[in-house]
Amino acid sequence: MTEILDKKILNKIEKLCKKYKIESDLIDFHSVWDRNLTEGENLNIIEGIIKEMSNNSLDLITKNEINTLKEKEENKRLEEFREEEFKAKKELDKAIETIIEDKNSKFNEYFLPLINYIKSVINSDNYLNSLFVVGEGGLGKTTILLKTLKEMNKEYVYISNYTTIVEFVNFLYEHKDSIIVMDDMEGIFNLGAKFINILKGTLWGVGKENKRIVTYLTTDKRLKAPSQFEFKGKIFFLLNKMPNEKDSLIRALLSRSLVYELNLTYEEIMKMMGEFAKIEYKNLTFEERKMIYEFLKENTDDTCEDINFRTLVKMYDLYLTNKENWKSICKNLIKRNEKLALLKLYLKESNTIKEAQERFCEETGLCRKTFFNLKAKLTECKSVLHL
Repeated sequence: MTEILDKKILNKIEKLCKKYKIESDLIDFHSVWDRNLTEGENLNIIEGIIKEMSNNSLDLITKNEINTLKEKEENKRLEEFREEEFKAKKELDKAIETIIEDKNSKFNEYFLPLINYIKSVINSDNYLNSLFVVGEGGLGKTTILLKTLKEMNKEYVYISNYTTIVEFVNFLYEHKDSIIVMDDMEGIFNLGAKFINILKGTLWGVGKENKRIVTYLTTDKRLKAPSQFEFKGKIFFLLNKMPNEKDSLIRALLSRSLVYELNLTYEEIMKMMGEFAKIEYKNLTFEERKMIYEFLKENTDDTCEDINFRTLVKMYDLYLTNKENWKSICKNLIKRNEKLALLKLYLKESNTIKEAQERFCEETGLCRKTFFNLKAKLTECKSVLHL
């Protein structure tokens, strides 16, 4: 049974709580009090409880302070990393722009078709309302697009993330007359039929008037756009990889748009890297930039993946920060497609293609078709190398 304590005892408990800096209402002292013990014994027990709570509280405060400091430090490091990443991106974009502006640079020949596609979409007042640009990251797709729009005096809205379909529909309605650049948003194609159908409505018109109608029916109160509206803008999709074309929904979407695939061979990428190395970067001399480019060239081949301007910029920075060991560190940046490397080795060692194919399939467990698909990639690179 809960004991009702008199004011005199409660005052003593209150003093103990103040002594240990604990709020008195945190404990039900009435239920703790044991009538079979003396007042002094009960107060000793209660003081022990209060003291324990005080220690735990101090520990909790200390832990919270430590966690807060850790969080602040982590946020600071994250902010510094983002700042460095932003600076590196600016340097990269500036270098690419410099190459593009150089009329004598061979760099432009690789992007001229893309520039023409961009201009065609912008200038069209009929069915050319969008463009999918597909190609490896770090080779200047975004910079080329944004610079071309700038040269054409066209304002645009840039988006590189998404949350929900409702918010995306609101975004489309808000910018229904704008040029929209959607960068690195491959994930949108996994959001299902509803999302794809919304996009389809923005890309191709219906009826004699060729109106592009976006329709989205929902009871979601977050929807600020009308359930149906006309979209008059242009959309550019910048992707590192082509969406799954076997999906009928994706095929239907792509059929409503222009699609440009930036398929560069290893040799072409190396030539572009050579042009890039001519551009100033921080306080590196031309000789140093050339040396780093030559290192990249010597340590990569057509079996390597993700070789782009960012790779070279990372190597620049690693050289600047560690001139003694930069080569060994930079080698970790180079990623090799092991299957392609194995195929290349077997082609070199075997007397016939059939022998190479049998060895490759036996070693990897992959089928004959995969062997010839991979071989086609190597053959394409070789055809360029012998030009």
